[in-house]
Amino acid sequence: MIGSGAVLDLSEAHLFYCNGGSCLAGWSFVPALEAARMIGIGLQSDFPYVAHDVACVQIKPAVTLKSYRRALSRAERKRALVSGPVIGGMQVFSDFAFYKSGIYRHVSGDFEGNHAIAVVGYDDEDGCWICKNSWGQDFGEDGYFRIAYGECELDDVNPFYAVELA
Repeated sequence: MIGSGAVLDLSEAHLFYCNGGSCLAGWSFVPALEAARMIGIGLQSDFPYVAHDVACVQIKPAVTLKSYRRALSRAERKRALVSGPVIGGMQVFSDFAFYKSGIYRHVSGDFEGNHAIAVVGYDDEDGCWICKNSWGQDFGEDGYFRIAYGECELDDVNPFYAVELA
């Protein structure tokens, strides 16, 4: 098993709301990664994420990206995680909002949209990815969740993006 928490809690709000993201239209990975490379990302404590559009709050960047690369196969994704968390995308269904613990598998409910998450590890014994969500510590397992391999297009449609900090 590989997995650990991130050292810095970065501000999804700073990256998203200050660089072109919106709740209505969403945002794609490559423009987000380019913004993180060119401008940087501040700390969560300086600009917490809320689940509705808010005005940008300019905060001091804590990190910038030097580079990023796509990891497509499950083996590439696992290798990328050895260096730290990676960015992943998944489909969200209405039952995901009720996740509390265990390994998530979509069971019922409507498709709600796509969602960016941080994949921080994996567990081959349980057949799952270990992920950090942006919905706060009240969600799931203190802000984290585990999702079965092959669920919600996380590891079969959407690539993982591994980043190198500047």
